[in-house]
Order: sequence, then C-alpha cells, then structure tokens
Amino acid sequence: MELEDVLTRMENTFGDYGVPTNEGDLLRLQEATAPLPESILELYRKRNASTKLARISGSQLTARLMPTGEAIQFNKRTAEFSQHLPKVANVVWLWTDDNSNYVGAYTDGRLSGWLTLLDHEKPVLVPAFRSVAGFLTRLLKFAPGRSAEYEAACDLPTVPREVPAIEDDPRYMASDRSLATAFREEYLNGNDVEKRRLSAMCAICLTPVADTSLVLEFLRDRDMWIPETAVSLLELRNFREGIPYLEALARDGTANGDSAAMRLLVRIGTRPSQMAISRLKNCLDGRKLASLEMWTEFRSRLQPPRWP
Repeated sequence: MELEDVLTRMENTFGDYGVPTNEGDLLRLQEATAPLPESILELYRKRNASTKLARISGSQLTARLMPTGEAIQFNKRTAEFSQHLPKVANVVWLWTDDNSNYVGAYTDGRLSGWLTLLDHEKPVLVPAFRSVAGFLTRLLKFAPGRSAEYEAACDLPTVPREVPAIEDDPRYMASDRSLATAFREEYLNGNDVEKRRLSAMCAICLTPVADTSLVLEFLRDRDMWIPETAVSLLELRNFREGIPYLEALARDGTANGDSAAMRLLVRIGTRPSQMAISRLKNCLDGRKLASLEMWTEFRSRLQPPRWP
C-alpha cells in the first residue's frame, strides 16, 4: 500500500514519464544481475523507468530508474570495480542521478530488499533506505521545486536517508536493533580489515536513537575511518554525552577521527566540552593542535552535520 501510494503521488506530479517494460526485459535483467524484489519489478511494470530525469513545472526528480538495457550494461561495466568494494550482500544498481551516483538494491543477505547508495566521492556501501517505497517517498519529498530551497536534494548523496534515523520509529526499532547487533558482532569477531570496517559502519548507522550511547565504543577503534563515522552519527543526532570519549579520541586517536572529535566538541559548546577543549589545548601540539585551533576558529561557521 505504501508503494502504491507514493507511485500515485509521483504520477500525479510528473505524469506517465517512463517507458513500458515487458516481462522478457525483466527476465533478462534478472538473468544478468540477480532476482529482484517484487517492489522493483512492479516499478518497471508501471512505466517508471526513464532515460531522462522527470521534470514538470519547475520541479524534477533527482534520480531515475534506469531502463533494463541500461541497467544491464551499467552493472556489467561496474562488476570489476564493484568486486573490489567491501559489501555485506550482492547489490544491483538500478537508479542514477546522471551525476555518477547510483542507488542499488541488496538482493540477498540480512539486508535483502534494502537500498544502498554508491556515492562517487565516498563509495561506502552502507544501508541507506529500508525499502523502495521509503526511497521514492524521500526522492519525491525533497525534489527541487517541491521542497524548501535549503532542503532540496540536488543529487542522490543529498537525498536524506532513512538510516541513520534522527527519531526512532516504533515500527522499525526492533528490526534495526537486531541488524545493528548482528553487524556489531561481525565487527567484533572479524579479521578482514575492510569487511570489519564496513560491519562497524553498518552497525553505527542502524543503531536506534535510543541506543546511541552504544556507538561510543567505536570511538576507541584504531581504524582511520570507524571513529570518524561514529562521530558523524553523534553529530547528526546532536548527542552531547560521551565527552570523555571524544576528548580521548581527539588526544590519542588517528587522523580523521581525532579531527572529527574536535569538531564535535566545538559544536557541542557546553561547559564540559569547553573544559575538554581547554585541556586539549594544553597537551596537544603540531598537527593536532593546529586542527583544534582551526575548529575553534570556525565555531560559528560550522556547516550542518551530514551523514556519512
């Protein structure tokens, strides 16, 4: 019902902008990639694939569902590149913003049916949308010309994701918590560096808001990227606890994570965070001290937090 509702709203706004897809084309797409969720097959059957971004009356969709032939060719071209990216499941790429960013569907594993984003500037394949309906709802809501200018998405990386959640939805808390726990276990028990890192990032972004304090454990990791990702979540949720963890990361952490911790301490702006900054100024030197001074100077000009 949710998918039918959003498809109706999209059709009411943009009309029948797609091209027809027959069952033979859908079969060839799945033979070339993987069996697809019924929700995606329904999109193709309802004329939602298009070679151009949908536009009407000053509004446009930020992404388009690729026709089956284009999707087959793109997935073939990216197969060699994709095999070197750590991922938690098989992904079939189906949407593009015509700006080298793509959204694909997990077709197996515990995230089957979820969607992920391939950002050409930061290709980290963490879950982004729980379902096709969730993705299309946000694509329509934040389409330029339909939302406030400061909210409008100009490409796929700027379409607000369903996860990490900013507010807990009771419908998803239990399942998100279960997924986060499973990925946390993979992270704790993994040996492969890149797979372990991706498991940590999946656990971080799937952690319910009520469980945000659990993310603090990732600030202690010596990896270059995991603590930075954890800080991004804390920043996105305006989480003001864990100042001792942030101070330790800023003081002892590796590049990326230490600077992100300093930025968040500056952003928090409470008495405890200011005291932590003062202590850091007294013990840091070199690159770390320069980074802290930069964030302190930028205090009033910090950009809104974003994920990832």
